[in-house]
Amino acid sequence: MKDSLITKLNVYLEKQDDNTKKCRKRKPTNYTTPLTKICKTCNIEKPANEFHFDNDRIHLKPDCKLCGNKKQVIRNKNNGYEYYKRPENILKRRLHQNNEVQLAKRKKYWQENFKGKYYNDYKEWAKKYPEKIHARSAILKIKVEKGYNKHHWSYNKEHYTDIIILSTSKHMLVHKHMIYDQREMMFRDIDGRLLNTKELHLEYINSLL
Repeated sequence: MKDSLITKLNVYLEKQDDNTKKCRKRKPTNYTTPLTKICKTCNIEKPANEFHFDNDRIHLKPDCKLCGNKKQVIRNKNNGYEYYKRPENILKRRLHQNNEVQLAKRKKYWQENFKGKYYNDYKEWAKKYPEKIHARSAILKIKVEKGYNKHHWSYNKEHYTDIIILSTSKHMLVHKHMIYDQREMMFRDIDGRLLNTKELHLEYINSLL
């Protein structure tokens, strides 16, 4: 038992020695940064403040800031955002996203981490506000542009389809400054005034925006 532990320890120490040898050697602490340097790309001698420091924070990078930025722009075009905007790469990405294995992984992750939690929360909310569920289902066929939401000024049955179209940001802002009165199935403003008509509701929304 002791022999096996000793051999394991020796193997571990050998690996550690190899790793230390592979590590980058420390730069000498007595090194002083030059006042000027010749850029590797444009071959122009420039002052030290026109170069970025290397990872060791002592030596200067071979390319000046201007040439380095130009190279970075080219790298971004080839591998960055513009790369993913190309049609062939968009297709690759969609195929990867719609891959059965990827979908199965995502479904499993959702079921293990979120499904139960959100489903139970939604169940409780639906029990508490059944009128909101009915109102939502009544306007499913009404289409709005992307970035816009359907806002109910009243959750009474006769007003289910009488909605106000608001942008997502405005919709969130409006709900922050209104209180839902479940008994009346309508909203009240912050002062407690019941907004029992669409005109009053729109007037209050305009005062907030």
